[in-house]
Amino acid sequence: MGIKQCSRPSKLLTAMQSTAEGASQNVITQIRETYWWVVVGVIAGIAVMALYLLLIRVAVGLMVWGSIILTIVSSGFGAFYFIYNSMKLKEKNELAQIYFGYVDSTDEKKAKMYMTFGVILAIICGVAILLTLIFCKTIRVAIAVIKSAM
Repeated sequence: MGIKQCSRPSKLLTAMQSTAEGASQNVITQIRETYWWVVVGVIAGIAVMALYLLLIRVAVGLMVWGSIILTIVSSGFGAFYFIYNSMKLKEKNELAQIYFGYVDSTDEKKAKMYMTFGVILAIICGVAILLTLIFCKTIRVAIAVIKSAM
């Protein structure tokens, strides 16, 4: 029943009420059918959380240092990848200019974009290395505090 078909507001309200009742009945029916899965999911979530907390107690140092090292390695590799691809695109563009007499503007834009991403990632890598070297003792103390607190 559309709005134009309703001659009185009471018909519209009745239609809206019946639609809301139907939707709520559908939701209630679905909850009744699947509440066991919800309970199992909650219990599994609690078990995974408890296991994670136990793992943190044992491997907090590995997790902290691993995440620091992975951040440095991934940003360094990303910088290398983007700068290398930028240089390859520039070389390809130079060869195209020499042999064919034209420059592909999309390759030029890609090369600039790759170089920009590479420089940004190289800066992130350098800052991460410097911060790690500066705060090495502080990170060790923080790991010891976390181990003793748990």
